[in-house]
Amino acid sequence: MSGTVDARRANTAMYKDFFELAFEATDLMSVWWQPVLKGLGRTHLELAGLQSRNLQAAMAWGRAVSTARQPDAVFRANAAFCSAVVAHYQDAVPRVSVALNTATEPVAGFQLLALPVKGSRDELVIAEPQLAEPLAAEQNDTAAFTKERQVA
Repeated sequence: MSGTVDARRANTAMYKDFFELAFEATDLMSVWWQPVLKGLGRTHLELAGLQSRNLQAAMAWGRAVSTARQPDAVFRANAAFCSAVVAHYQDAVPRVSVALNTATEPVAGFQLLALPVKGSRDELVIAEPQLAEPLAAEQNDTAAFTKERQVA
């Protein structure tokens, strides 16, 4: 593999600007998709609640039918189940429509503010290969000094 050329970049500064721009653009665009996700999540929760209430009504229907001693008790159980399901739908449909409307409402006007000044703690410093060796040597010197102090 003597013909292989190892081309490494001397620093990563050109990538830093690109990634900062990409993350800031994502934050800016989230203003548009957050209301949609919130509305869809609320719709999902409303429909899950509706299914839960309907399942409870179905369990009550099964209990009533299994314990019925007369045919008219089965008819009453069926009527109670149907009226419970219809009441659940009448209760849930307005809340689902409100949740869907929040998903489709336009984004409120916003003001684009200047980005805050980022401190040095927000930067990731990647040690370059030529800089890693002096750092390792310095750490070895510190370890030797500490060992000498412990011996003395």
